[in-house]
Amino acid sequence: MCAVTNPRKTDFSNIARMAHIEELAKADVQSVVVEVQEYFGDFYAVNRDTFTYNIDKMIAEPRHSLEAGKFERMTEGLVALLLALKKKPVIRYESNSDQARKLAKEVHVRGEPIKGKRV
Repeated sequence: MCAVTNPRKTDFSNIARMAHIEELAKADVQSVVVEVQEYFGDFYAVNRDTFTYNIDKMIAEPRHSLEAGKFERMTEGLVALLLALKKKPVIRYESNSDQARKLAKEVHVRGEPIKGKRV
């Protein structure tokens, strides 16, 4: 870990985990970091009601589960979208889809801090 010596803007792609923020704080030995701001924009708006992550082959074949990296990416993207829109949805899914159940549960857990309108 190197020390933060010159103030500058640092961007995180996707979600900056608390461990990353803590590592930045420990490296800031001269107290040059003044503030940390969050902007949730981990998606590309195609039009008013459609978005994409621009990642190929995100949907798994039937009876196959998503790769761990793709599942994580989908979860973080959905949470970022909900944070950006300040929405806390009621999540519904088909009961025989293990992938949908797992995704809904993970989005619900990670989305708990969302302060927004329930839709």
